[in-house]
Amino acid sequence: EAWEEAEILCQEGEIETPNQILWENARRALSEFFCGPLASSLSLPIISPMRFGRLSAEWHERGLNIEIRFRESDDPYVVIGDACAKVANYRGPDSDLMRAKGAIAELAIRSI
Repeated sequence: EAWEEAEILCQEGEIETPNQILWENARRALSEFFCGPLASSLSLPIISPMRFGRLSAEWHERGLNIEIRFRESDDPYVVIGDACAKVANYRGPDSDLMRAKGAIAELAIRSI
């Protein structure tokens, strides 16, 4: 659905053409979050197309704000905020998504 939305926004001149390779890489990276034992308690992220063919995957629930912004030539940019202060707040690159994985694991635990 997000890809279709991106194509519509592109046709309307709101964003540039979505980068299909970047989106496929993001899909693969995000699918890893749903392969572990806690995956069944994890909700799907909000996927939003962004300018320059990029995309964002976000969770805003259970006191956690987790945003992963996939970019073509740079490491994913991650924003993590935790109202409960169990996960360290972070804003910056996360090349292997280890910070994001830790926050998403905490989100899955809180969702049980």
